[in-house]
Amino acid sequence: MKILVTGSAGFIGQNMVNALRDEHDVITYDVRENGEHPSVEGLDWIVHLGAISSTTETNVEKVFHFNYDYSVFLLQEAIKHNVNFQWASSASVYGNENTTFREKDNLNPQSPYAWSKFCFERYIKTLSYDIMVQGFRYFNVYGPFEEHKGDQASPYHKFKKEYEKTGKIKLFDGSQNYRRDFVPLRNLLKFRNNFST
Repeated sequence: MKILVTGSAGFIGQNMVNALRDEHDVITYDVRENGEHPSVEGLDWIVHLGAISSTTETNVEKVFHFNYDYSVFLLQEAIKHNVNFQWASSASVYGNENTTFREKDNLNPQSPYAWSKFCFERYIKTLSYDIMVQGFRYFNVYGPFEEHKGDQASPYHKFKKEYEKTGKIKLFDGSQNYRRDFVPLRNLLKFRNNFST
């Protein structure tokens, strides 16, 4: 199968490419490096992982350019050329008050990043198409190739580094009241990589 992976230089993207490369013809693409739009003609799938993933980025126009406008373009091209489309959303669309995290729960995005994902989800609902479209709301994914993410790395990754350096993990006041899902990347890739034509 011929698969385009956007955001291939990112944390999940690098792992996705490595997981697919042995069995599929993988084309990698990063819009911020390449600048131009990739051709999708002749592809079987687009796995769209490329985005500004920083939840602290405050430049709304920049976030929406890369996360919303580019996603809309890619999906339109996928529909036009009959290419299946899989893309990364985020659990951040739920906001801070949600405790059940069901697909049909009310959404309450709190950051430009979360809004960009929320808006693209809403856009998809306005379309009709004959291709397979799958969106995944990631929670706390961790695994190899997180080093470049700095403060945006998963808590698991940061805790592990802190323990290796100091022998301790420092938590914040009240942290015993929080519960979070942590998803090892190998499980995520195993679940996602069931491609069909």
